[in-house]
Amino acid sequence: MINILFSNVYVLEDTAQYGMQQAWIWFLIPVVLAVAAITAICIASSPSKETKSIVIAGSVASGKTTLWQQLRNIIPPKDHVLTDEPVPIESFDIKIGDRIVRIESTKDLGGTDYLFRDYDKLIKEGTFVYFLVDLTRIEDKKNEIRARIQKIAQIITDNGYKHCGIKLLATFYDEYASNNNCSKSQAVAYVKQTLEVRTIKDIKINIDECILAVNLLDKSDIEIIKNEILNIKK
Repeated sequence: MINILFSNVYVLEDTAQYGMQQAWIWFLIPVVLAVAAITAICIASSPSKETKSIVIAGSVASGKTTLWQQLRNIIPPKDHVLTDEPVPIESFDIKIGDRIVRIESTKDLGGTDYLFRDYDKLIKEGTFVYFLVDLTRIEDKKNEIRARIQKIAQIITDNGYKHCGIKLLATFYDEYASNNNCSKSQAVAYVKQTLEVRTIKDIKINIDECILAVNLLDKSDIEIIKNEILNIKK
């Protein structure tokens, strides 16, 4: 079974010598590149067969509880109330066709901020993080979001976890698109430009693959996320 946790986390001189030195330089280049490559694959952009648990994190009111409801095939209420204390979640299945992943019981930790200090208790070897950001408030929340993403990346890299990952779910795409007349690819470009993810310390990832613009009330968008999680099945 796969654990899913829902949280709001806060975050050289003569020619002979020169020839020898040049040889050493060329010798070191592939070593350096190899180390960089190992570091780069440390943070994946989607769940994999090595994923053991999933954490759903993000800013307050970014859609974490709605995503939980959609993964359980529960219709979200029209008048959503912010989650201000942990809510138990019973074990459930994510299923599409003949593929199925069993999710262990956990808690929706909602909008509490204390987990920003204790995030290392949630992220272990094999953890994949879906981090939700509200497209309509991303500029106001920029520094907070960057700090939390950096905290996640720091935990993964400092502990040398090899099978961890993160994906940013840019939520409320429908509302953002209606006000800006843009496509999903343009919304993703906006997230990249605004958050400047490439400049966040310890992020070694193909940024083009780790951002997904979604409407959490759109069945097709939810199925994209479900399909990613279903890839965990061995």
